[in-house]
Amino acid sequence: MTVVYGYNAMEQRKDMWKKLQSLALGKQPWLISGDFNVMLTPQDKISKVPVTLADIHDFAEWYHNLYLTEIPWRGEYYTWINKKQGDDRVRSRLDRTFGNDCWMMQHGHLTVNFEDPFISDHTPMLIPITHPTTNIKVPFRFFNVWVDHSEFPHIVAAGWNQNHVRERMKSIWYKLKELKLRFKQLNKEEYKEVTERIDQARNKLKSIQAQMHNQYTDSLGDQERDCLQQLESCNHEREETEKQITELKSLTGRNLNEAADIKEELMQFYKALMGTSAKNLPAVNRMVMKKGPTLTHQQQVELCAEVTDTEIYTGLCSIGNEKAPGIDGYNAVFFKKVWLIIKEEVCNAIKEFFRTAMEPFPAAKVLRQGDPISPYLFDIAMEYLSRLLGNLKQNKKFKYHSRCGKLGITHLSFAYDLLLFARGDLDSVQQLQECFLTLSGALGLQGSPLWGMQFFKRIVEQTTTVVANAKSNRTDID
Repeated sequence: MTVVYGYNAMEQRKDMWKKLQSLALGKQPWLISGDFNVMLTPQDKISKVPVTLADIHDFAEWYHNLYLTEIPWRGEYYTWINKKQGDDRVRSRLDRTFGNDCWMMQHGHLTVNFEDPFISDHTPMLIPITHPTTNIKVPFRFFNVWVDHSEFPHIVAAGWNQNHVRERMKSIWYKLKELKLRFKQLNKEEYKEVTERIDQARNKLKSIQAQMHNQYTDSLGDQERDCLQQLESCNHEREETEKQITELKSLTGRNLNEAADIKEELMQFYKALMGTSAKNLPAVNRMVMKKGPTLTHQQQVELCAEVTDTEIYTGLCSIGNEKAPGIDGYNAVFFKKVWLIIKEEVCNAIKEFFRTAMEPFPAAKVLRQGDPISPYLFDIAMEYLSRLLGNLKQNKKFKYHSRCGKLGITHLSFAYDLLLFARGDLDSVQQLQECFLTLSGALGLQGSPLWGMQFFKRIVEQTTTVVANAKSNRTDID
């Protein structure tokens, strides 16, 4: 590792570039970091005095000649401020961290964090040194790059022709499990040496470009193009097979670097997303649901019709290729690429599931915002609430709001917000509350005390206090 503090004068920095270049002659991993006291590009400075090409020439030439790579970073772009005001204020990017090819191969997962400057005119650079976790069991995950291998369809066909059990869904599960072993072997034989192949491709490219610099020929141009394509392919393979979460910021703001901490944070997040379990929930009142538009017999028959092969495939195609895989490690790309091989058995298994698989599962309270089916459940919940509130017009205890009686309006719903209207007396508010509690008990939905609010207009203080206590939410009086 080399730490740099650059000279202020351009002529003095010329000797510094020469010394740094001599240090870079080795083939060991090299990290170079510090205050270079010069900009690399014209946009690295905000000032009334523009950056000239002469200002950046030496630094840019040194950087490109050594084939360095700037370490990925987080934080503010400009790392130095002269602390002045107005037109005299200058902001520059003077602090950087670079790595050579060997460093990037071994430590490419590291990032530089630019922290707050506090009393300094420079932003400090923090490089958390962590090592990729290799001592934990890594679950299977399908890599998209495998589908481009010539043996991929043959591997799937051979594994899919195996007979296991009569139950269709269980048979598919066994076949997918067996294919994991075949894919792991493919990955070990063909993709584990990708780093070495990248090194070879880069060295070959450097040699070709050196020859082209001396004397260009069309043959060398073709070799350069082929080598660039090979290098791009190898880099793509490495990106696909080395994707992993090495750092995560928790909901409380902590930076997590350990695999166990990251796993626990993700587990807790998704457990909270799905809510808490419940042994049972009160049933929805069918008589209430019948007081409004209902499905015709023909519509009910169509909803209960057997799912078709076309619908199954359309649903599969609607899943993006970059979406997260299922719990078995297989993503949508796998099923799309091998659909012709697995189509018949998968479709039959799905149809069998809809016909026979009605096993109960534990109920859970609240599917929270962010869940993909949450908007649909919210619409259903609001429809149930609307029909509960619709019965209030026959309830003598309930009185409409003075501006809502002619139209029979009891509520308005906007996305995830709900407005309830009633005359400002205790009986009317209690009837609204009973409808809401009925909804809450049946569906596990609850109003948030932090966001609830009541508005009162021309109501005596005693009534306002009683109503506010009944609602236990925040109150505004008009």
